[in-house]
Amino acid sequence: MFIPSGKRVKVNIWEKGIVFLGKVKQWNTEEVVIHQEITQKVWKFAYLEILKGKVKISIYSNS
Repeated sequence: MFIPSGKRVKVNIWEKGIVFLGKVKQWNTEEVVIHQEITQKVWKFAYLEILKGKVKISIYSNS
């Protein structure tokens, strides 16, 4: 799975019950960095967490 930088995404952190919209800053096989839109917070996730399903990231489209 790969989402290019600059794409709007919806992030769901299952264990914490957190869902937010953001933009991909960096995506590689070690780390994924998402910039949260509303709070301007930067979230960093290990790529392995995404593969294991602990964090779900999908391309966001509001159409």
